Amino acid sequence: SNTIMNQQEQQQKIEDRYNAQRIINEANDKYSSNKNELENAQMIYQSALLDWVDDAREMENNIATGNSSLEDVAVLKTSIATLWVEYANLNRTANMFKAATEAYEQAVNCPIAGNTGMVWKEYAKYQIERKRPKTAQKIYLRALVGGGESDTVEGGAVSNEKDRNELWEDFLAMVRQIKKDPSLTLEQLREAVDTEHTVKVREERIQAEIDAMSGADQPPSKKQKGMDMSSSSSSTSNAQRQQQQIITAEAVDSVASALIETTKNISPALNAEWLARDGNAQPTRPDPPLFSPSPPKLGDPSGKDLLGTELALKLIRILLNKSPSPSTSGGKDHLCEITGGTILDIVNGCWMMTALKEKEATKSQSALDKKLTGEYEKMESEFDSRLSVAGGALSVVEQMNANDKSHFMAMCNQQRQQLLSLVSSEFRHLLAIQQEILTKAGLPFFNGPTVDASSIRIQANICTFLHSAFYLRNRIGEKAHESMLSAQECRLASQEPVPMPIPKTKSTMYHLPPPPVPVPMPIPTQPIYAGQQPIYASQQPMPGQFPPPPQYP
Repeated sequence: SNTIMNQQEQQQKIEDRYNAQRIINEANDKYSSNKNELENAQMIYQSALLDWVDDAREMENNIATGNSSLEDVAVLKTSIATLWVEYANLNRTANMFKAATEAYEQAVNCPIAGNTGMVWKEYAKYQIERKRPKTAQKIYLRALVGGGESDTVEGGAVSNEKDRNELWEDFLAMVRQIKKDPSLTLEQLREAVDTEHTVKVREERIQAEIDAMSGADQPPSKKQKGMDMSSSSSSTSNAQRQQQQIITAEAVDSVASALIETTKNISPALNAEWLARDGNAQPTRPDPPLFSPSPPKLGDPSGKDLLGTELALKLIRILLNKSPSPSTSGGKDHLCEITGGTILDIVNGCWMMTALKEKEATKSQSALDKKLTGEYEKMESEFDSRLSVAGGALSVVEQMNANDKSHFMAMCNQQRQQLLSLVSSEFRHLLAIQQEILTKAGLPFFNGPTVDASSIRIQANICTFLHSAFYLRNRIGEKAHESMLSAQECRLASQEPVPMPIPKTKSTMYHLPPPPVPVPMPIPTQPIYAGQQPIYASQQPMPGQFPPPPQYP
């Protein structure tokens, strides 16, 4: 009985935490109070959906460990499906029918709610109300037997038997109305679907595989044969340009070798700029870094609050670019095809470089921690041995121990600072490499390595937006992410320009030196290195111990 009560309490907590009606009321209140608040109302739905889908995936992974149950996942799945439907309804209420269709498509492609009958049923109902019975029929078929453009699983997207039966009944009612045949039975409809649609889908897939295998040998179509001379000339010109843009293995190796050679060492001029910026202070890591450990959560997914309207719109259009075009930001020797997906892959790689460097720095810091802790314990043991045989010279031995301890603490601080200076130099080198790579990718505001604080802050904001973009694409899928970017592009293009916020930065040349570390220092009370939280006495670290590094997922 206690177990049942605990399960009921846990389920009630899940229902309270993921209360769809609360999100719906918040969004509706926002929109009903001011019709100009539609974008903010949409944001409420989008933010909740992204977080809840992520939580549902984590719950599914925790079922095996017993930290979650199927009932918990089912409750959250229903809430997510409800939010998708209401999100689409919000766009319908605002007469944004294209946005509503995109919302339904995102719902049926959602990894959590995409197999629930509710979203498919509402999607088909919406198309019927829009007087599009053929589109509604395709939706029913995708849900029941599969065969959509992105569907690779036969048998349909909806697996729950109860949901499938309801969809079949709705499908039958629609077909009866279209055919004006009330005598049509469900068995006849199923048989017709099996013979007309399922077989057709399989034939199309087989033909697609054949076309893919022999695409180069296909004869030209009649339309191609009937082209006039000007079109033929244009095609020849396009073919020549495409031929010039072909990337060979040798070209890739050449560009890679040049990039490696350029970024192998930090240039003397750039190093001199860093030294000038440090002044009399010890070197520190670049602040802010281009990438944070965890994916950023933007207040506005379009990035206009962070970058301004013009730059945000430019980046969104770069990410929506599907037609490869040569990038010449790297000069004559740099000719490559850059698409939005490629840009996100490059940014993802730069983020991984930061993660690996952070892991390497953590390993070095842990090794020094272990070494100094062992030496400290050995020294304390020697101090105890001295005191045990001190006899009448106790005060002299105590003073000797205090002097040795003070010397040891100074040595610890020196070794720590040497390591931190080395780590800082490596992170500066990493920043230069990332700036060079992103310059080659043709991103705005990247023009080779720089130490200018204002430029680095703008670059960090750009990387924050792109970091969020590749994280979202991995979570919701490429198609859904492109739909979201397209909607954001339309909104930004129609809005009044918003300038880029002016960053509040420190001096671009000199930093104040950090406060001196007291010696002796049995318990550190000052930050060990820039960007980390101070260590307080309540944590009881050993001398020489570093603070925990930021955690990368």
